[in-house]
Amino acid sequence: MHKKIIILNNANINQCIELISQNYKDNIYFQDIGWGKDQYLKQIIKNNNFSLGVMNNKQLIGFILGDLIIVENTIEYEILLLYIETNYRKKGYATFL
Repeated sequence: MHKKIIILNNANINQCIELISQNYKDNIYFQDIGWGKDQYLKQIIKNNNFSLGVMNNKQLIGFILGDLIIVENTIEYEILLLYIETNYRKKGYATFL
C-alpha cells in the first residue's frame, strides 16, 4: 500500500461524492445533514477552505473537509466532514489525515 495526502480542489469533488455514494447508508446520512453536491462545491471554493484527501495507490479512499480559521492570532482547523471508504476503516487512515 502506498498512501499519500493530497490537497483537494474542484477536480476532486466528484471523486469525494462518488466515494460516499458507494455506501448507501452513508450517502443518505450525509445528504440528510446537507452535504449534497452544491455544498461540496461551496466548501471547496471558500477562501478559508483547507480540505485533504488520502490516496492509496492513486485511488481516493478518504477525505477531510475543513476550514482554517484565525482567532486572536491562533490558527485553528474546523473539521466539517471526515470520510473513509468502508474497506479502509480502522486502519489508521483517518488519523493519517
